[in-house]
Amino acid sequence: MVEPSARFDGIGSGFAHFFQPPPADVIRFTIGEPDMETPGPIKDIAIQDIKTGMTHYSRARGLERTCKAVASYLGPQGIEASWKNVIITSGAKQALLSAFLACCDPGTNVIVPAPAWPSYDPQIRFSGLIPIHVPVNNSSLHLDLEAIKEACNEKTSAIVVNSPNNPTGAVYSREEMESLVCLAEKRDLWIISDEIYAPMIWTKEGHISPASLPRGKGRTMVIGGWSKGWAMTGWRLGWIFGPSDAMDAVAKVQANSITHAPTFLQGAAALALEDESLNQEIIEAFSARRELVQSHLKRLKKIHAPSLEGAFYAFMNIEETGMDSIEFCRRALEEARVQLIPGGLMEHGEGWVRLSYATNEEKIREGLSKLEEWLENISLE
Repeated sequence: MVEPSARFDGIGSGFAHFFQPPPADVIRFTIGEPDMETPGPIKDIAIQDIKTGMTHYSRARGLERTCKAVASYLGPQGIEASWKNVIITSGAKQALLSAFLACCDPGTNVIVPAPAWPSYDPQIRFSGLIPIHVPVNNSSLHLDLEAIKEACNEKTSAIVVNSPNNPTGAVYSREEMESLVCLAEKRDLWIISDEIYAPMIWTKEGHISPASLPRGKGRTMVIGGWSKGWAMTGWRLGWIFGPSDAMDAVAKVQANSITHAPTFLQGAAALALEDESLNQEIIEAFSARRELVQSHLKRLKKIHAPSLEGAFYAFMNIEETGMDSIEFCRRALEEARVQLIPGGLMEHGEGWVRLSYATNEEKIREGLSKLEEWLENISLE
């Protein structure tokens, strides 16, 4: 009897179970998707391009205008990007898979600071690679550079870095990135930098990409996209930028898988980057929500959450409750009517739960008030 490939053995579907819509009376703090609509002018361009016939094959790496828009967008972040080394992809997720395939030889190791977004592990395994999960600092949720250094060996080919981070919300400092680049240079490693949440940074220092550092540019693959910062999750558009030889390999992955991202969406994507005002309301809304969540978290009994530095996540330590993360989230759902993501679903995430504040302020207030009341009254024996 024919059977599916063994490469899928032991590979789960991440948070899928917890993304199922809960009953109407439950406040949902799980989904990592902006609740806003894509800005109108962006939608209008896509509709216009469909009507005017932008429905045929286009340049495999992406429309020239869109690639140039990405390169210009990266420039102020200190990344000197040639538009010819930018590829437009069907989402940042596809860009990540292409990076693993293009940069890492089968059988080599990829370092993943953990807890991490659950799709890294399956993608690494799909690519014939071995994920090595290295825990972050348990109090700050920032990189443990000594642990990363110790985890590297002769089979290590790359390090994944995700800043701002999902699930922790941590934003890595220039000093951390410089140390990471120094290690990558010493070990001759690729850095695969997932920067999908870069528009949402709440620290004074701002976003630091390893590609913006002198010794990082030649070994960093920068992945980004429109999903989070422009409320365009359903558009499935992303980008990847890196050194010419690596991008030639990514181009081969693209040409032999999706051919190219949808033609009629790329003009709209270019406009989103060209007009800085188009996502201003989205970013301002998340900044306000972040302040609201941070102030409420201080009132939660037996809960500790480091400062919310970026993205739209709060990662909360629940160890003092005596519950593991699955039990905590189960009871929060059943008793407080609040839905959260258990950290125990991720390597080195036990003892923590993730809260997404990608919902409106009224629901944030209601949900956190319910959580506060529940924690005040539950039996922790």
